Amino acid sequence: MEKEMRGISKNAKNLLLFIVIILVGLSSIITGFVLDKVGRDTFVPEDIYKVSMQTSFDNKNYYSKEGDSYTMVTPEGLDLYVKVDDSTYQKSTENNKFSKGDYYTYDSVNTSYTKVSPESLNLFTKSQTKYSTHSYIYALEIIGAIIFLLSFGYLYQFLQAKFNLKKMTIKQMAVIAIFGSLSVILYYYAKFNLPFFPSWLDIQFSDVPALLVSFMYGPVSGILVIIVRFFCKLPGTSTVGVGELADVLIGVTLCVVAGLIYKKHRSLKGALCAMGIGMASATVMATVANWLILIPAYKGIAGFPQAALTSTMDAIISGKQGVVTDSNFMAYYLFVGVVPFNLFRYTIVFAITLILYKRLHMLIKSFAGEFRKEEVSEENNEAENSNLNEEAQ
Repeated sequence: MEKEMRGISKNAKNLLLFIVIILVGLSSIITGFVLDKVGRDTFVPEDIYKVSMQTSFDNKNYYSKEGDSYTMVTPEGLDLYVKVDDSTYQKSTENNKFSKGDYYTYDSVNTSYTKVSPESLNLFTKSQTKYSTHSYIYALEIIGAIIFLLSFGYLYQFLQAKFNLKKMTIKQMAVIAIFGSLSVILYYYAKFNLPFFPSWLDIQFSDVPALLVSFMYGPVSGILVIIVRFFCKLPGTSTVGVGELADVLIGVTLCVVAGLIYKKHRSLKGALCAMGIGMASATVMATVANWLILIPAYKGIAGFPQAALTSTMDAIISGKQGVVTDSNFMAYYLFVGVVPFNLFRYTIVFAITLILYKRLHMLIKSFAGEFRKEEVSEENNEAENSNLNEEAQ
């Protein structure tokens, strides 16, 4: 009875320590996030004008300087001409952005046309100062993420000792950390848009490292990679963390479903089955997240107008013919945008995972090995067997 009470007391202390570590980590993360949000809300961008050194015009606005002020100019306002054919020029009637092409001025004395450029006309381009997250905010986020992850590692070690779970070595923790870093790098630097999907839906490959780790070490390891990516993305959020939270839900769904299926069926057929069901599950979660979380957050928190969302979707569907309206936007967006986008995206992600997995698994296995059972339990079993043998003798 006394031994049992000591065990209960020890478990209570471990649980309390876990809660304290979680609170410290979350406090650091929330502090960094709040400081960043306050900085963004109080930041006032400043217009910066620079003399254009371009030798050809691009699809942008140009400005001329008059005293201390800058005025936007147009091809029509500057009496510029465009070339129709080899010998014919026509005065430009463009009264907005300069097109990407050649413009000419007319010399009435010599009756000749001269090609001009932003540089030759001494035109200016405008840019705005951008808010940049301070290094101490990143430090708070990273420290908080490390503490938060350490708390989960502590909890895992506690559960591993209590329920004889598979044990994670230091090398395997390092592998998970490396793949988490790769996921962050891929998120920021390996993504692109496609014209037949809304511009805010990026084809990106940051789920590949999480899937690889899920296949190697199980879904828990993949979830840790997703969590690392979440905390590294949080300082740059434009939806007060709501979009990042939805990203976590989708990534966790993908890793858990695909990882569990492959864990039980380690074969090519099992991998294909895991990928197919994982893709379907992640797509369903993405659809629900966009419907209930992301779009409401973009409108309510980021201040993105519904009219802009509707017009973007209408341009993709019908070329701005008014097919998509505010009332039917969500149906078109979910079933013509989100569903095919995620199926296409995860097809690419799973194809890359399938190509890389076998090669990387052999390499990492030679470095970090497989998960192993608790050594203490094995030693206890050996001791028990030894005692039984001694008693038998």
